[in-house]
Amino acid sequence: MSKYVSGLSLALFLCACGESDNTPDGNGGAPALPNQGGTAGTPGSAGSGGSGGNMMVMMPTAGSGGTAGEGPLGGSGGTGGTPDPGAKPKVLFVSGSNHHDWLKQDPYLINILKWSKVFESVEYMIMPAASDDASWAAWRPAWTDYDVVVHNLDLTHGNFGRDWPNEVKTDFENYMKNGGGMASLHAGTHGWENWAEYNKMTGGGWRSSSFGCSIEIVNGQRTVVPPGVGPDAADVPFTDQLIRVLDPENPITKGLPAVWKMITDNSSVYQRGPCESVTVLDYAYSQTGGIDGYFPVSWTNQYGEGRFFFIAPMHLMTNSPAGTLNEMDDVGFQTMWIRGVEWAAKGMVTYPVPANFPTETAISRNDLSNYQE
Repeated sequence: MSKYVSGLSLALFLCACGESDNTPDGNGGAPALPNQGGTAGTPGSAGSGGSGGNMMVMMPTAGSGGTAGEGPLGGSGGTGGTPDPGAKPKVLFVSGSNHHDWLKQDPYLINILKWSKVFESVEYMIMPAASDDASWAAWRPAWTDYDVVVHNLDLTHGNFGRDWPNEVKTDFENYMKNGGGMASLHAGTHGWENWAEYNKMTGGGWRSSSFGCSIEIVNGQRTVVPPGVGPDAADVPFTDQLIRVLDPENPITKGLPAVWKMITDNSSVYQRGPCESVTVLDYAYSQTGGIDGYFPVSWTNQYGEGRFFFIAPMHLMTNSPAGTLNEMDDVGFQTMWIRGVEWAAKGMVTYPVPANFPTETAISRNDLSNYQE
């Protein structure tokens, strides 16, 4: 852990872990997360100092949900990985501001990455509290210590966070231009509407219709929707729950079924930005509130030598129905999340398509909500 990283954080290291087909009952407990502020802690210990930095990141305690079985995900019959991966990548997961329920989302997203055995470490960092001027003045993440930066941040909608200092933004731009990686999901493209370089990194975000172009899939073809045409960005549920692969030769989607069924969730349609450079990986049909069409579910984008991966599902609000968190049990989502983050880190994918990957007619569950090393 770099001496330059401040804000309470914890290095979460990989272990051997297993597979589960168990259907959760929604009773697994959510882990305690740190308050903002404090200096970096060592693995398994809390950081010190700062505002409220008196809690350590805890993994979920065992609940009554399903437990992981034996053997790696995929087991026999897994396909699509590449051999000789070399050094495993290091992940920095940055969070702390989102109008979605990031306190529940983050631990599960981290569990999925740890459980995959793909990553050397997953370090979790919460930004300083918005009112903590001293901590913000000292907050200078050492981006280059990591192969990929995962974030679940929305600083634009809801006034939940404080904007990054200009020096931190510039450091991150240079990190990406020189070959760094970034991965995000759902509301992760909502933030930084006025950070031009961030919009170039992501290719699209939660913006008004006039902000930029968007992408729709028409007759199986990627189609650019010009600025001002169509509605603003919106959350729209998957209508038929079917994910359709658009780029079957991409390392992230290679080996996946052409069509597969996802546990029901929301996508984000008509995301706006400099979308011309976006590579759409897969898409789904959404119909509600005057919106009727096929829209990207996950995509990648290039920024200099850097790589960006985005996946739209995981619309989890604090008032979401019980069991919504269990949408992350989806083996299809887990596979795309692991593969996308690995690709953002390395530009290649070693994680295989699991043998129990969903089909066109059946979802597949793997309950990792209570996973512990």
